[in-house]
Amino acid sequence: MSEPRTLRKALLSPHSKQWEKAVESKFNQLVKTKVFDWVEYLPNDKKAVGSCIVFKEKLDSYGKHVKFKAQIVAQGFS
Repeated sequence: MSEPRTLRKALLSPHSKQWEKAVESKFNQLVKTKVFDWVEYLPNDKKAVGSCIVFKEKLDSYGKHVKFKAQIVAQGFS
């Protein structure tokens, strides 16, 4: 099975609970380390940086799922 390319596909997959947990864990890590913060409005002289989620399945030597990873990455540059 290939990794999902969107959050929607991840949440509709048979492993949706594992993907949801991986995304939540990564998001909480970014908030905890103050890499990410919600803002209510963006000042006129600033531009928002888009993001996407990259999903990776870690398999053992028998092809069994051992870990589901989600990485939230910035799109482009600011």
